[in-house]
Amino acid sequence: MGKTYWVYILKCSDGSFYTDSTSDIEKRLSEHQNGLIKCYTRSRRPVKLVFSDYFESAYDAVSAERQIKGWRRAKKKALIKGNFDLLVKLSNEKNTKRKKEKMTHNQTPFSIHSLQTPVILSLSKERVLSQDNLKSFPNIFMDSLKITYEEFLDTSINSV
Repeated sequence: MGKTYWVYILKCSDGSFYTDSTSDIEKRLSEHQNGLIKCYTRSRRPVKLVFSDYFESAYDAVSAERQIKGWRRAKKKALIKGNFDLLVKLSNEKNTKRKKEKMTHNQTPFSIHSLQTPVILSLSKERVLSQDNLKSFPNIFMDSLKITYEEFLDTSINSV
């Protein structure tokens, strides 16, 4: 086996976690314990190694470090305890939450029937809606427009 690179998590004296990566974990732990590194852990000693994993490339170790640094405390605890089922659950919860937030911020679902004014559809020259795509819309959408495909094309081409 060639050179190994490590990602590790330290538990600081104040209960916080510190995540980093290194190519020499024993030397790095000694540096943390002795306050030789001017970083987060220096004023939070003593520190305790609670998780480590090795990689064959520095890129993979740094990628893992960055990923872990972005996690909430609960996910880090699940990783430290080796509770991978909980880790997956927490990841899925965050992804579900993100999708809901994205939906509320970027898209406002509505019913076309609730609109009081006529719907005006505009198309740019670069983005043309094909008849096949239009047919794939739900019938309720097409019925509410009260316009044929040909009328739609005439209207959108004349308005561009």
